[in-house]
Amino acid sequence: MLACHAAVKNKDGLYVVRFFLGLAEAGMFPGIITQMTYWYRPDEMSLRLLYFYVCGNLSGIFGGILAFAFDHASGAGGLSGWQWLCLVEAIATIIMGVAIWFLLPDFLQTASWLTDREKAFIQARLPANGPRAAEQDFEFSEIVASLKDKRLWLFTFIWAFFTVSTSGVRFYQSTFIADLGFTTIAQAQLLNLPLTALRLLVIGVTGVFADNGKLPRPLYPLTFLIIILACYGVLVVYPSSGAVYAATMIGNAVTSTWYPMMWPWRVQTTSKATGSAFSIGFVNSYGQIGGAIDPQIFRSAYAPRYQVSFASSMAPVSCCASTTIVTWWVICHTESDTRKLKLARVAAAKRDDAILDDVVDNDLKKGRDASTV
Repeated sequence: MLACHAAVKNKDGLYVVRFFLGLAEAGMFPGIITQMTYWYRPDEMSLRLLYFYVCGNLSGIFGGILAFAFDHASGAGGLSGWQWLCLVEAIATIIMGVAIWFLLPDFLQTASWLTDREKAFIQARLPANGPRAAEQDFEFSEIVASLKDKRLWLFTFIWAFFTVSTSGVRFYQSTFIADLGFTTIAQAQLLNLPLTALRLLVIGVTGVFADNGKLPRPLYPLTFLIIILACYGVLVVYPSSGAVYAATMIGNAVTSTWYPMMWPWRVQTTSKATGSAFSIGFVNSYGQIGGAIDPQIFRSAYAPRYQVSFASSMAPVSCCASTTIVTWWVICHTESDTRKLKLARVAAAKRDDAILDDVVDNDLKKGRDASTV
């Protein structure tokens, strides 16, 4: 679908390929998170997601350089610069996709590089409510149970409020920089590079700190939301171009870091194969409502400073923080038990030992007990 952008001739064609591109890529990210739950415990996800998001942001650096280069190649072969960019990125994606088909095993049990003993050990480390390769049959009852779980809706609201308040800033970042009077759109791509570098730094530092389990995980996203509110305040007041650029850098850095802090917390309370896949996909899909709403908030009528847009976005940021606090209160015991067990595992690792015990999701356990009474 990305390669088809090169054949676009009009607005209707662009709408069609963008729709099918979104349709094709919609399941990729929740699929990656679900795949990780077959291999890692929730308390191990921080470091692995750190690697994933670092690679994703590194692609942003290369993407910015390529966008700048292809903008100057616009017109070659009858294609615009953005069409050349989509075509080249599509070729690289296809090559990587073919390689992944052969390199990435479907499940732990199909990993050819692991011995049976290693597979058994990894499986034993996973929480009791985690998905298993043996659960390959679709279980509709797990979807019903997930929909009845109030935590699914709480996390969905958190994601929705967050994307509504931040999607516009992230997706229209280059336009903002250009409209703020810094430079042209092409050169704005280069000004994205310092922002990406700062994101890498913040993701790396917070990922390492979160992995040690010393602080409650919800404190990280809550801190990021407070920083985002402060940055939006600067963007509304607009004291100077330099201050606005700095606020844009910091705000976008913590916005990108919010996701790898939230996903390990979310998967603490998913259950079984079908239930986990559904819950992760549900939150990720319905939580992306900001992609539809934000273009209406960040309209060109509010350019070049978008002060009305940023002021409006402060409300959903506050709602996101409030919902995060409520969710923390609802699952405080599971989060606390996960963190304590993480600290015990860190201490055991220093003794060259291992702890196979895991957190029991008391909320889910109560639900199952009640259904058997």
